[in-house]
Amino acid sequence: QILSIIDDPEEYNRLARGISDIDFKSTKLMADEFDRLYRSTLLNHRQTKKKRALRSIALFTPHPGKHGYPASSYIRTLLPLSHPLLSESFHTRVIGTAKLHPTDIETRILKRDTDIDLIQRDALPPDHVDAVSDVCRRKKIPLIFEIDDALLSIDQSHPEFQHYRQKLPMIEKLYHCADLVTVSTPELHDTKIRTAGRVEVIGNCLDENLWFTNHEGPTRADRNSILRVGYMGTISHSNDLQIVADVFEEVRATLKKLHDIKLEFHLIGGMRDIKGAPSWYQRVHIPPDCREYPRFVRWLRNTLDWHIAVAPLADNRLNASKSEIKYLEYAALGLPGIYSSVGAYKNVIEHGRTGLL
Repeated sequence: QILSIIDDPEEYNRLARGISDIDFKSTKLMADEFDRLYRSTLLNHRQTKKKRALRSIALFTPHPGKHGYPASSYIRTLLPLSHPLLSESFHTRVIGTAKLHPTDIETRILKRDTDIDLIQRDALPPDHVDAVSDVCRRKKIPLIFEIDDALLSIDQSHPEFQHYRQKLPMIEKLYHCADLVTVSTPELHDTKIRTAGRVEVIGNCLDENLWFTNHEGPTRADRNSILRVGYMGTISHSNDLQIVADVFEEVRATLKKLHDIKLEFHLIGGMRDIKGAPSWYQRVHIPPDCREYPRFVRWLRNTLDWHIAVAPLADNRLNASKSEIKYLEYAALGLPGIYSSVGAYKNVIEHGRTGLL
């Protein structure tokens, strides 16, 4: 197939032009870009015979840190768009914004005949929004804004308020100029924020190749002597975890007194440790090479030995629009869960049957 492409000057030149678009970063990111490029070329070659065009998506997703893309990038865009059910109809090109100047937007978006422009969360620097919106409007490229949190409802009590504070005008502007806004829950769909286009709910799902392949998993301790309860999440949940902290010591003392069971609380992420403060939990450290979402999931499945998982949510406007993603992940890990009756949990979980609220 590659040799046949070489014999086709037009296809060969398209492939060569695509290589020049790659932002050379880590070996992992380079490999991913080349994989997407070859996939696009081969699928386009195959579908040309069927007279079906491969639609191209320019994806602006939050910039990868030292541990790769955020989990939300994988869950909401990277994994779904690379799934076999979609990859033969769409080719996704991730646009890096770290070194992208607003004046380069038109060249980068349109360099390979983009059909759809997809912006996720706060991926765009504030001074890039007008440039992207203008190009899409002039070239009649549909603009989709994907968001899975009510970020405009964030207040000063939230641990990441300062991080998002400068980005809120940009997020509101994207709501207004997008042709389509995709959200993760009906609560986000029902927001009072004015939008120019329509709003569609696309619920969170788990990638079966990550979560449901055969594996044996860890051996859990006898819960008649020790009970391990755990939580996993980003470090922005200190307010939510306070719900557990307020009752943990009482529950631990009661279990020990009445049933001679030792209660442990294991924490992955969740919040920052407070230096010098007494700790009511045991910190579970993620290996450095397992912090990017796909490897993190594999590590979880192989090592997590909890008996019960919890998902506390403080009752506020931001959490009211949260999805049930932790319920899906805990269930995939085979863990019974206890959830706050907030957000999607109260609509999805059947109390006493599929979880406790």
